[in-house]
Amino acid sequence: TVRKVLNAINTSSKLSNMFRSICEINNEKHNVLLNYNHVRWLNFDSSVQRLCELNDYVISALTIKHKDLSKKLPSNCVKGSILFLKDFLPRISSFNK
Repeated sequence: TVRKVLNAINTSSKLSNMFRSICEINNEKHNVLLNYNHVRWLNFDSSVQRLCELNDYVISALTIKHKDLSKKLPSNCVKGSILFLKDFLPRISSFNK
């Protein structure tokens, strides 16, 4: 689900521009989500961290084009999994670095 959300926002110029403008209006520190691909798997923990920080803005941007993802993201199972990844991935990445 995390990869689908990241790729959905980053591959659509309309969604990425809307997401950027939502973050700029709310004076957020970050205004883009980091790309995820198999070559940059060590950055996946940074992507999950940023997704957790900007979760509400991601949901509001996804409601335009990807309503299924926008409904799935706030569910307790997905939210719990993302929070687990947020805690667990930096530990795994520190071993690999």
